[in-house]
Amino acid sequence: MSRDTGLIYEAIANQYLQKQGLVLIETNFQGKTGEIDLIMKDQDKLFKPAQEVLVFVEVRFRQSGDFCLTEDTINHAKQQRLIRTAKLYLQKKNLFDKIACRFDVIAIHGEKPQDEQILWIKNAFEAA
Repeated sequence: MSRDTGLIYEAIANQYLQKQGLVLIETNFQGKTGEIDLIMKDQDKLFKPAQEVLVFVEVRFRQSGDFCLTEDTINHAKQQRLIRTAKLYLQKKNLFDKIACRFDVIAIHGEKPQDEQILWIKNAFEAA
């Protein structure tokens, strides 16, 4: 997938999540350990009162699911890179141990951007 195509689907994911009430903080955070597509804030209503949560979002796109599901392409090694990059982000922003965090995945399937199907997996994996 080209970088331009990736940016299109990241924008689709961003727009989708904002409609769900998340707030965009940063896109394409680059660290020496990798990249995080979207960093957003959400209100976790499981806490009373609701608690602000920093959400690290990995966006995945595939035209078809013939070989495997889009969301299944995030293997253990990719998860570990995302976790290391998130920790770097938290350190750079002086947020380590100051805000709850979670890792979400947006899996987009479809032939064209206007035909996409979006699957939002909240808390797709956890940092150890």
